[in-house]
Amino acid sequence: MLAVVVVVFAVLWLPYRGLVVYNSFITLFGGEPYMDLWFLMFAKTCVYINSAINPILYNAMSMKFRRAFHSLLQCGERSSGPGRGDGENGGHLMRVSTVRTTTTTTSRNSRIESTSMARDTTAF
Repeated sequence: MLAVVVVVFAVLWLPYRGLVVYNSFITLFGGEPYMDLWFLMFAKTCVYINSAINPILYNAMSMKFRRAFHSLLQCGERSSGPGRGDGENGGHLMRVSTVRTTTTTTSRNSRIESTSMARDTTAF
């Protein structure tokens, strides 16, 4: 995959970078820079195509990229269970917090410890 991405990058950036290098050297020695409008448009179009084709290449060649992109499109929702979009909360994200409280009571001969838990579920 990396080799394909690098080759596509090099091929599509070559016209523009070649033009920049050529114009840099030619103006250094006092010549006129090459500014053909059609070639300049072709070179810049190649650069834009490179940017547009990158996600397509990554999607076609990397399962890891597909999974990450799919999870990004889910906007933080879990892939299974309640809260999937048609469940009890209408597709909204949920914040769940748990509070644990421990109370210790000591008498003369014994120690009593009680624990209570409260769960707060808030939709936002």
